[in-house]
Amino acid sequence: MTKVLAVMASPKPEHLSLSTRICQSFLDQYQSQNPQDTVWQLALHKTNLPLINQDTIDFFEAQTPAKTGEQSAIDALCQQFITVDKYIFAFPNWNLLCPADLVTYLLCVVRAGKAFSYTPQGVVGLLQNKKALLIISSGGYCTDHPYAIPCFGIDWLQRLLALCGITDISLMIAQGGEQLPDQAEQIEEKSLGEAHDLATVW
Repeated sequence: MTKVLAVMASPKPEHLSLSTRICQSFLDQYQSQNPQDTVWQLALHKTNLPLINQDTIDFFEAQTPAKTGEQSAIDALCQQFITVDKYIFAFPNWNLLCPADLVTYLLCVVRAGKAFSYTPQGVVGLLQNKKALLIISSGGYCTDHPYAIPCFGIDWLQRLLALCGITDISLMIAQGGEQLPDQAEQIEEKSLGEAHDLATVW
């Protein structure tokens, strides 16, 4: 049985969040095609993510059992992350990056000794043979357009996943809806159709 983790990083409700709507549409079709799979949905704005401070870093580096409720919650998120087979990350392009909650979450779960390890030959990813899908919404164009401005959050996340050994990564970008508001509806419809099609084969 395949385990899927869908991480949604927009704090907006679904009717106001394009990345969340596309992700939900993808999941609906995916689950109809793969009813035997287990799908976990994680809305980061509803998750009590910790502030990454000196205590948190000490806990990560010591690699000792959790001593506080916050540390136990971090370990639970990390354990969930490293045990699934497929990942979906849905987030908006905010100022060429991604929401801070997504950064905080990944700092908690991508940890040495769990998601990757250091060796004399370099870093080795421990999450081999897994796959990921990135669903990004962007008011302007961040790729494949004469006026595109790259979203560095996409490149960062791809590189971070590769560090963990996850190199089978698909991209779905719904972009330009604010730059071309008269085409926003068509842009969303096209993205929802692409999500439906990808979900049948992913």
